[in-house]
Amino acid sequence: MRAVEILYSRGIGEEVKALGIDVVAVEPGAFPTYVFNDAQFANGASRSNGYGAVAQMPQKMGEVLGQLFGSSQAPNPKDVADAILDLVKMPADTRSMRVIVGNLNGGPVKAMNEECFRHRQGILAAFGLA
Repeated sequence: MRAVEILYSRGIGEEVKALGIDVVAVEPGAFPTYVFNDAQFANGASRSNGYGAVAQMPQKMGEVLGQLFGSSQAPNPKDVADAILDLVKMPADTRSMRVIVGNLNGGPVKAMNEECFRHRQGILAAFGLA
């Protein structure tokens, strides 16, 4: 679902850019919110065995996140609000199309975003839109 949201925000962003409107996808990483309290995992060996090691991923991720959220390194949900406020304060047409918030997904996702931006610029230039 996240990929669809990103593609949608990019498409809308290109459409309204000429009107002076910036569209930014704010992508928070994992934060200690109520969502994690309601996590559900597959039950029943007959169902989960069919998925092999993949069936264990949600629970393992939940355990790792639980340890992170219980530590002094736990991300603060206020960081998301602060990132949005920073975007609002930026001059028009200087905002990135995607902003990652949180230290859990930063490095690899940031590198991917930069690579996508580089290719996007090339495509726009090829069509005379850059």
